[in-house]
Amino acid sequence: MLNYGIEAKDGGVVNDLRTHWEYIIALKKDLNNLFIYTLGDDTNLINYPLHNLIFSQLDFIKSLNNYLITILVISLILPLIFYLSLKTRFKNLDKSVIIILSSIILIFPAFQYSAIWGNNHNTALIFFTLGIFYFNAFIKENFTNNKKLIISIIFFSLTCYTKQYYSFFFIFLLIYLANKIALKKFIFVLLFCILCAIPGIYYLILNPLLFFGMRQNITNFNSAILISGSIIFFYLIPFIIQKIFNFQNYKKFKFIDLFDKKIFLLSLILTLLCSLYFDYI
Repeated sequence: MLNYGIEAKDGGVVNDLRTHWEYIIALKKDLNNLFIYTLGDDTNLINYPLHNLIFSQLDFIKSLNNYLITILVISLILPLIFYLSLKTRFKNLDKSVIIILSSIILIFPAFQYSAIWGNNHNTALIFFTLGIFYFNAFIKENFTNNKKLIISIIFFSLTCYTKQYYSFFFIFLLIYLANKIALKKFIFVLLFCILCAIPGIYYLILNPLLFFGMRQNITNFNSAILISGSIIFFYLIPFIIQKIFNFQNYKKFKFIDLFDKKIFLLSLILTLLCSLYFDYI
């Protein structure tokens, strides 16, 4: 049971907290509930449950209060990881600038409500940022350090097992790698990605509502992709404006020059396809 008066409150973040905590309790009682419960039917959870699985197995989390404090503390690691990632990627930037950029995360509403209300967004972002960190290191070493590439793919996979919407990132990742590494290595990477996806595919078969969210009274999977994409694009606007300013000859500037043409075309196709079934609830 939820305490601290939360049951008397309402709203998206409160409902999410209730859903996550109840599922964590269910996994604490019996780990087999991971396969017994059907997501969307026996529980309101509609995400891959890695976040819940991890925190259900921590012995010191015995109350909602412990859970919320733990999520808050762990969330504070995210700016640090982002700082290290920026430091690795942009060697010429002053450290004070990198500190400011990485600290901006703390004022984002999504970060704040996820940290305060025990949401799984920050858990996914921690995995994703670690994946970016190792992938940047792989790029820095001229695409030769296979160990760091494998580690980055593992973290990207953990991200997807926390929030399945990140699975679309692999499409862009594979397109990027196909243009940067040898065919033999690319085939190995593709097979490794498929191997990482096998547990998720099996779990999806057991819980079809992870994809077909339309059957439940919530926003469906296609709509969530558009919503998430629009949010990401909104946060990219300052970087897009800065890149436009960096063009010396504005008369020859073309908007398409801001993006990789293959990725832009793929994004456009996905947007059009998802728009056909847009259903925001």
